[in-house]
Amino acid sequence: MDKSSHFIVSIVLFLFTIINFSWSQGDQRNVICTKIERDALLNFKKGLNDSSNRLSSWAGEECCTWMGVQCNNATRHVIHLDLRNTYGWESQLSGYVSSSLLELKHLSYLDLSWNNFGGSHVPPFLGSLHNLRYLDLSEAGFDGVESLQWVSHLSSLQYLDMTRVRIVNSSDWLNMPPSLLKLRLSECDLDGIPSLSNVNFTSLVSLDLSWNHINSSIPNWLFNHRDLASLNLGGNNFHGPIPGAFVNLNSLKVLDLSLNHFNPKVLPYWIYNLTNLVHLDLSNNDLQGRILNDIGNLTSLNYLDLRYNKLEDELPSTLGNLCSLEYVDLSYNDFTGEMFRFLKNSSQCIVHSLRYLVLESNQLSGPIPESLGLISRLERFHISNNSLKGVLTEVHFGNLRSLDSLDMSSNLLVLNVSSNWVPPFRLEGKLRMGSCQMGPQFPTWLKTQRNFTELDLSNAGIADFIPNWFWNLPSKVSFVDLSENHIKGVLPNPLKFGNLQTSTDVYLGSNHLEGALPRLSSKVSILDLTNNKLSGSISPFLCNPMEEDNWLANLDLSHNFLSGELPQCWMHWKFLQLIKLGHNSLTGTIPSSIGSLVSLISLNLRNNNLYGEIPSSVRNLTNLMVIDIGLNNFSGNIPTWVGKSFPNLIVLVLRANKFKGVIPLELCRVSSLQILDLAHNNLSGTIPRCLYNLSAMATEKNTSNAYLYRTPVMPNGDWLGDLNDEIQLMVKGVEREYSKTLTLVTSLDLSSNNLTGKIPMEITSLLSLQSLNFSGNHLTGKIPIKIGNMRSMESLDFSVNHLSGVIPPSFSNLSFLSSLNLAYNNLSGVIPLTTQFQTFNASSYIGNPELCGPPLKKKCKEAETSPGQDADSEESEVDWLYVSMALGFVVGFCGFFMILLFKKSWRFALFGFVEDMTDKLCIMCKL
Repeated sequence: MDKSSHFIVSIVLFLFTIINFSWSQGDQRNVICTKIERDALLNFKKGLNDSSNRLSSWAGEECCTWMGVQCNNATRHVIHLDLRNTYGWESQLSGYVSSSLLELKHLSYLDLSWNNFGGSHVPPFLGSLHNLRYLDLSEAGFDGVESLQWVSHLSSLQYLDMTRVRIVNSSDWLNMPPSLLKLRLSECDLDGIPSLSNVNFTSLVSLDLSWNHINSSIPNWLFNHRDLASLNLGGNNFHGPIPGAFVNLNSLKVLDLSLNHFNPKVLPYWIYNLTNLVHLDLSNNDLQGRILNDIGNLTSLNYLDLRYNKLEDELPSTLGNLCSLEYVDLSYNDFTGEMFRFLKNSSQCIVHSLRYLVLESNQLSGPIPESLGLISRLERFHISNNSLKGVLTEVHFGNLRSLDSLDMSSNLLVLNVSSNWVPPFRLEGKLRMGSCQMGPQFPTWLKTQRNFTELDLSNAGIADFIPNWFWNLPSKVSFVDLSENHIKGVLPNPLKFGNLQTSTDVYLGSNHLEGALPRLSSKVSILDLTNNKLSGSISPFLCNPMEEDNWLANLDLSHNFLSGELPQCWMHWKFLQLIKLGHNSLTGTIPSSIGSLVSLISLNLRNNNLYGEIPSSVRNLTNLMVIDIGLNNFSGNIPTWVGKSFPNLIVLVLRANKFKGVIPLELCRVSSLQILDLAHNNLSGTIPRCLYNLSAMATEKNTSNAYLYRTPVMPNGDWLGDLNDEIQLMVKGVEREYSKTLTLVTSLDLSSNNLTGKIPMEITSLLSLQSLNFSGNHLTGKIPIKIGNMRSMESLDFSVNHLSGVIPPSFSNLSFLSSLNLAYNNLSGVIPLTTQFQTFNASSYIGNPELCGPPLKKKCKEAETSPGQDADSEESEVDWLYVSMALGFVVGFCGFFMILLFKKSWRFALFGFVEDMTDKLCIMCKL
């Protein structure tokens, strides 16, 4: 079918709709619907649950005036039933689809979409409605359909939408009527496409198979549909090359191949030959290469989405010639060079069409030209996380009256506008200008923006007080970040942010705020006030909650000057998931009410003056993944329930307290534990052999997920986002902070205690351990000879113990080892001469009088064990001695036996000798 015939089909469809509408919308007062069809509709209604009374008009005799019902004015038959829910979930119809619909024999249009039919199957009797031309069952809560065989009976069907209807038997879904023009089977759990040379729906102009589980190459029969104008195959697992046969689909206007696994991952050249393309989406495919200037051939292109690929080089200047282009998203690639080559010439027609420009997270550089201000239709402008630099003035925003969302954060830009500047835009989306220098005064132009949803002015050089008008934030704001500035002053009390209607994340950390903690608005979900100068007691903040239920889930008050005791008020904060009160001057014990925080994931009380034992109520916090109460004065034994109550525990830091007793064996049950720090306590006993059960220290970490946890916690169902915790660890003798990569870190530190006994051989099973510190104890015996199995080791400290024996040569297998300390032990022998050991200086071995060789000044005697000899060489030599003796005996005996076998005279002599000796022994025995 050529372009003209495709045009005719479109006209026919249009006329059909108009005629259908005119028939049904004619003088309905003259139409009296038939009793059979009226009764059929009423019986159909009986099968429905209509909690919102959407069908309240379904009464009386004239069914043609009922909501959603249309009749043919000439024949009085019901031809159109539209029950699509456009009012929200509370207006969904439920129940079941009654077979009484079969009485509507002239029905040509049926729409039941966006309702909730409770997981029931799509009734196959719909295949008996032979006049159906339009059928929409999408998003209607149908659980599935056993087969689509019934669709083949609808010989007039032109439109079918079954989005999110699970197709159980997917082998026959291609059996569609030839009349079909548009087919949508998105999110239907299709697991494959049958390999056919041809299919019978030859008139198809629109096909949507997106978001299924199709794991195959793109089928060849697609390319027989020369009239195909819209094709969506996004969100599947298509693999293999992107077929060049796409170039044959010269009627194609919409092409979506996003989120697949094509290989080779190369941006195909034939794209530039599809000159009728209006919509192109190749995002999330890891495609490589560059965008050629040939993209200028796509003069009809309106929508271009190539985000989340690995495209590189400069953006082609021919983009500026695409006069229809409205939407451009090239974010999360590797583009370099100047961002606005295609905007430098203000005469380029893209200036008059562009509405969405998203180029964030690339490597683009250079200044932003003033011609940006000429794009009067621009609504979204996101260029964050690049290397752009230069000064932005009022001219850059001159005609951006339509701007709705602005993100220029994480660049090297400077905003230089007058104090009375009034921007031409009124943002209703993002306002993110983090790292864009605009201080030292607080930006007064912000007063004109009253509808944004996100605000980021972090690291903006602001060194001012926050004005009172600022706190009256827009009601829909969900994110506020003023951190990493030099903001000073006292927070208002109570700390309210206008009439918030949604949960809001507030980041005010790393400033110079001072004074007491204020009462908090109930809608705040994250409050970050870390690294300020706040002082006083925490009790008024915790014990005076707002009247409404508060939504606070993440509380960070660390690195301030807070003092006093932790109050018994934690029961008011039931949604808390993360508490960070570290690096303050808090005193007292941990209150038992903290055990009421059953949603708590992370508890950080590090570096305060807290004391006493860990209260038993803490065992109620079974969701805990991080516990850091190091650098306090806690005492008593480590509770055995720590190893039983926290099945998901990743981090346990009890460092620098006064814990005593033995290390409880129950800790070995916490297989998820990746960081265990019990250093600088008064622990005694031996190192538990069962530590090899800490499987998270023995298995390879998943580098694709560098975030600690992500969970929906808000009472309104909102996502809280990624909760990234920070932990301080002593690694290589230096305290380091880990946050986003925390789940990739493994560390075991038992240093500076009173532990005795040997280092258990089982510890070498922790193959993924990166940092191991047993220093400052009373350990004896030898270093395990299998220490070289721990190939992930980066830092190892066994210093200040009583270890003896030689240094195992298997150390040379630790190719990542960059910090080693074996000082002040009783080690002996030669320091191995491998490259790895020569990188460490003498301080790593000092205090071992019997050690010799570089880098120590003590030279080795000739009789010393040679470098590289095994640590158990003495035992090895003894073993080989016995082996040699045994082999010598066997060889000698076999040789002697072989001589006797072939030497007759020797045989007789031997037997004679044996006989004589036997006689003599018998005589001696008689005597």
